[in-house]
Amino acid sequence: MSAALDRDFRLLETIRAYAIEILGESDERQYVARRHAEYYRNLFEHAEIESMARLADDRLADYAQEIDNLRAALEWAFLPGGDDSIGVALTVAAISALVAIINDGGMPWPRRTGAHFST
Repeated sequence: MSAALDRDFRLLETIRAYAIEILGESDERQYVARRHAEYYRNLFEHAEIESMARLADDRLADYAQEIDNLRAALEWAFLPGGDDSIGVALTVAAISALVAIINDGGMPWPRRTGAHFST
């Protein structure tokens, strides 16, 4: 990672940590965490439908960028005070989207090994 990218990443992490602290002080953290989880649940639920016209490699790259958001949403959903139903729906949607991309040739290892997943 270049020094500029590393600096930018650290700045973003600092801003993220500050935003979480402010949200916690204002009692809006639960609301924002729920909205965040719902957004990513919807994103992954529509992933297969909205991206059929694009190449699998492009779709995988798009969704790979969202892995940290996916993790954060799942963490909130399954922690006390979260919403298990959103967590389950998000898990199913994310797995379905990634399996569809893999089946479409978005990952090189299934082609090399001859593995195939059915959706």
